Amino acid sequence: MGSTSVRRAGARLSSQAALILLDKSNKPIYYSAEALAIINFSQRCKNAAETPYQLPNEVELLLGRSESFTAVLPVVQFVSGKRSYFCRAFALDHNSGTPSRKMTGLLIERNTPKSPRVSELAGQFRLTQREQETVDFLTLGLTSKEIAARMRISPNTVKTFFRQVMTKMGVNTRSGIVGKIATL
Repeated sequence: MGSTSVRRAGARLSSQAALILLDKSNKPIYYSAEALAIINFSQRCKNAAETPYQLPNEVELLLGRSESFTAVLPVVQFVSGKRSYFCRAFALDHNSGTPSRKMTGLLIERNTPKSPRVSELAGQFRLTQREQETVDFLTLGLTSKEIAARMRISPNTVKTFFRQVMTKMGVNTRSGIVGKIATL
């Protein structure tokens, strides 16, 4: 896929997944600001309106196989800067049912391998799976609201998990949790 000018849809970056919608010829129709930042990380441009749009080679190869999408969605991994990402492709149909309106959705998520220190911590302090998951997200710097969205629970439940973890670890703050992880 060659360089294409695309309208920027919002400038706020978040730690959520990035989304790109491609038309039948794999040209971008819509994308999140975070998707653009990930894709163009190594090619910082001076003028955001003229930003070239070039997908990583791994994603291009995935799109070459897009005709054969089945119920099992293909996933590829690629690197942008020092970070690793997973890209899932989805075959989308326009609600008109017109074959010419077929689109492809790309969902890009950062690959965040579990820290061995958090696993050690979980064993040492007998954290439940959900408590460990909450601590994993804390180490990524996410807020309670962001953690709640990722875990599909309420922010109050996240706060409850943190209180339980703090009690088990004998600390009084979230930074105390991170401090314990750093000392392992």
